[in-house]
Amino acid sequence: MGIGLGIFLLVVGGILGFAVDADAVSGVNLNVVGFVCLAAGALALLLGIVQSTQRQHRTDRVEYVDERRPRDYPPPRP
Repeated sequence: MGIGLGIFLLVVGGILGFAVDADAVSGVNLNVVGFVCLAAGALALLLGIVQSTQRQHRTDRVEYVDERRPRDYPPPRP
């Protein structure tokens, strides 16, 4: 769930909740479906924002170990 999904559900819920006649489909109250979509969209938007802010505060610790051996230099001349 991300911010985009939350915005999409808010738009669909707003259209179903406020712009569609409740009796358009028999057996389903589209106003209730719209309000459920509005609530789910608000929750998805909130969770997306929380996840986004937590992702920004994450720190990664990388430890590099140099395991190369030094070059074998020729012995010094006497």
